[in-house]
Amino acid sequence: MFSLRFFTRIVQLAIISLVIAACSPTGDFGRASQMPKTVFDSFPNPADPDNFELVQSDEEVKMQNLMQRFVSIIEGKSWIYNIRLGARVLAGAVPNQTDYFLWLKSRPYASSTGRYGALLNDVQLDIMTLPAVFEAICQVQKTDARRITAAQNINDVSEQVLQSISLRNQKNRETVTVFISRVQFRYDSYSYALENLLLESPNEMAREVDNRLNFLAAHVQTAVSSQFCGA
Repeated sequence: MFSLRFFTRIVQLAIISLVIAACSPTGDFGRASQMPKTVFDSFPNPADPDNFELVQSDEEVKMQNLMQRFVSIIEGKSWIYNIRLGARVLAGAVPNQTDYFLWLKSRPYASSTGRYGALLNDVQLDIMTLPAVFEAICQVQKTDARRITAAQNINDVSEQVLQSISLRNQKNRETVTVFISRVQFRYDSYSYALENLLLESPNEMAREVDNRLNFLAAHVQTAVSSQFCGA
């Protein structure tokens, strides 16, 4: 049997989602909210013709690779990939946090336990992947800071190089902003799915999913507050 404390905790989950997503358009419990369009934007490419003066640093390459890995783990073969195609086919159909839950319901699981298990696995994959991405972002932020420091302390730096440094810094920031949108959207989608799975088919596995979502919430807070190098 489920305890009153457990169901109280589930209600609190919706509140936590709203607090963490203060900078994003998340709706009330059970209400769909559209995701930022940047979630499905391609990551900006820092090695473009406008930046021909600057080579891509090892730190930037690593950050890009880890971000793409984070995206492909869940989005490459499953729900986000499917709804992205749907959004392109149906003009004006912007995916929102309900899509993951609807995708779970559409899968041929033998029981609700399978859906809870799939949700738990997706949440756990994000928890395992995010710390390395955060560290890579931190190193890129340090690299950008070192470039600026070097430019300030080296004589006769050309205006073209200074502009390239500024542009690279801006594009790195844009890349991180896109990534944060993806992280937030996935957390919101998982939370919505848990809430609605509980409404449709309560299961003891919800306790474990809730526990892992708490861990993921801490990572999301790190992302939306841009504390990639620590407090």
